[in-house]
Amino acid sequence: YSQEIDSLKHTLSEYLKEKESFEQKINILKDDLQKEESRNIDRELALEKEVKELNNIVFKRNQSAQTSKMIAKQNDPQMIEKKVIMKPIDYAILNQLSTDFNTRFVPQTESYAEQAFWSQHSVQTDEPTHSGTTIVEAPKNFPKSAW
Repeated sequence: YSQEIDSLKHTLSEYLKEKESFEQKINILKDDLQKEESRNIDRELALEKEVKELNNIVFKRNQSAQTSKMIAKQNDPQMIEKKVIMKPIDYAILNQLSTDFNTRFVPQTESYAEQAFWSQHSVQTDEPTHSGTTIVEAPKNFPKSAW
């Protein structure tokens, strides 16, 4: 049995050495993996920073282009001369306003008796006015107005 025990001890020793070797390899691979992961995170952060900078540049260029277009429109002699309104016209609203106006407002063609009376007596003349009592003939009944 002694020989068998020695053989088993020897086999166990070899297995333990192999296990240690595997553990060392695992630790080395873990370290390599952590280093690679750290490098990837650093690259990703650098790329995100670069993207932000590029987005800022693009935004500033677009803003500058818009400002340039607005200034060009303002300085355009044709626009200044004609005083062109740069806001687009909403024809749907304009047509609706026109329709509403035509249905709600009716032009007045004849004046009421009360209006005729006051328009006759409110006319100013170039003649000097004399102080005293003025007798004016007024209609007894005024027609009721729609106002």
